[in-house]
Amino acid sequence: MTKLKENIRLKLLTLILLVSNICLGNNNDFEKLVVKSKIYCDYSQILITEALEDLDGVKHIDFDLDFQIIIVEFDPIEIGEDLIKETITDAGFTANELKPDEDAYNELPDCAKNKEDRQGTRADEIQEDETIILEEPERK
Repeated sequence: MTKLKENIRLKLLTLILLVSNICLGNNNDFEKLVVKSKIYCDYSQILITEALEDLDGVKHIDFDLDFQIIIVEFDPIEIGEDLIKETITDAGFTANELKPDEDAYNELPDCAKNKEDRQGTRADEIQEDETIILEEPERK
């Protein structure tokens, strides 16, 4: 059921983007690609942006963390959708049905990985209702 909801949300967002382009009279020849990806932290956005900015033809990159999507505006004459998705996976992230490059994924910081792949910091172990009391160092 969750995948069905995600697919519906993704299609709805794509439709909204398409309608907004038509209504605004967007007359440039750029296209928008909506890519479903697992984005867990701000650093993920930085890494994906850096990878995509290096590509000729990529004009704008936006993220929607609520829907876990990347929206890439690009010139289809200069670059294709497959290369954009491949670049995302080469950076260590999923791109729709494509799995991330394993070596790149292993090099990602913990915040950018699936929870079960993280190294296990104390922050991951804290329960939502747990209160942590930090002790002040003794003064001399």
